[in-house]
Amino acid sequence: MDSGTRERVNIMEALKYFKDKRAEFAGNHFSPKEALAFVKSLYKLGCTKVDIDWEYPEDEEPGEIYADAMLITLPKTISKRFDVVLAIWGEYPDEVSADSVYDKPVNWRKDKNVLLWWD
Repeated sequence: MDSGTRERVNIMEALKYFKDKRAEFAGNHFSPKEALAFVKSLYKLGCTKVDIDWEYPEDEEPGEIYADAMLITLPKTISKRFDVVLAIWGEYPDEVSADSVYDKPVNWRKDKNVLLWWD
């Protein structure tokens, strides 16, 4: 899905996000080290951009930032996209569904961006 489909206001590139010691990502699924390793693996597989959709949650400590969603920009080639799909579904089959992009089905062949979300 194109990132312009839905306005995202709290977007930060993932590697920059994880430099902030207050940043947490889907804490019930990832340690900060695991989340950062996952982001790095997406880049290694060919994703051209990984953004974190973050917020200042009301129920967390003041100043903490929290996120449970990533907006990834998929590689252009089909074979590299397939590698990304396998990595995501291989590691997180119960958390990431084929229709997790803006409540619409993901077209892994055509969509430029895919929103990954953990609840």
